[in-house]
Amino acid sequence: MNILILGGTRSLGKEIIKVFLKSDNTITILNRGTKENPFQGQINTVLADRNDEDSIKQLKGKHYDLVVDSSAFCGLNVKYILDNIETDRYILISTIGCVGFNPSNTNPLNLGTDFENYGMWGNKYVLGKKEAEWVLKQNSNISSAIIRPGDIVNNNEFNLNDKFLCRWYQYVEHIYNGKPMWITNPNYIIQSGLAMDIAEFVKFLSVNKNHNLEYTFRSLLATKLTMRDLIHHIENKLNKKAIFSIEKSDFMPMNVFNGTGFCDITLLKKTGYMPLELVDWFIPYLDSLIEKTKN
Repeated sequence: MNILILGGTRSLGKEIIKVFLKSDNTITILNRGTKENPFQGQINTVLADRNDEDSIKQLKGKHYDLVVDSSAFCGLNVKYILDNIETDRYILISTIGCVGFNPSNTNPLNLGTDFENYGMWGNKYVLGKKEAEWVLKQNSNISSAIIRPGDIVNNNEFNLNDKFLCRWYQYVEHIYNGKPMWITNPNYIIQSGLAMDIAEFVKFLSVNKNHNLEYTFRSLLATKLTMRDLIHHIENKLNKKAIFSIEKSDFMPMNVFNGTGFCDITLLKKTGYMPLELVDWFIPYLDSLIEKTKN
């Protein structure tokens, strides 16, 4: 297949490239070139800014069998791509925040491409992803699917200084150093998905073109892990006690104020794809972060 991957040099994008490199595919990535490309010599690269319509016009008239979009943050990001290329299949990586999120007064494409104040987990981020979904679904002539992952963990990346990629490390670091944490809901059920597993699902959808819905993605939860379980595990491994406080503390990542956070993946299971069990990979990943902290 001739594949265009939008993004590709961070976290999930890297795993998607690895999956498709296992087969006889021609892969092109499009990004701004601000991150090192670990696949030099194996893939083609187009340098472009998705927020600049003129920048995307260099793709005008090109055909791709598959587009995998892991970097759209608003509707215009998708529109600029679809206005300039032809494709048989488009898979959009959205967010679990779009599940049940149906804004009533949203003017599609209203957000533009100014991401200065987006924030990674704010309402505007989710609204931008919802816009991207809306634009894609307007193009009914294209076979498409949308994946809505929760927290994405790449267990092949351990840049402990990157607070976005290593969100769970912040819990280890705070407990290890005795720093107070603000935890709003200790009963929240962890909804993470492994980047490699999501990438395999992308490949699955690329060849199973009859699956054209929005698929919530998280690991299987035969054994549920809550934030409370996470903290107790770290405490036991470090032989240290967590400190909790609202004042003079850090608001921790993946904090959810209400409910358990349990998301339904029935539609995903109906495709025939079975995600990995959370405890099979999350606990070993957490233990590796703990060991790196101790050493």
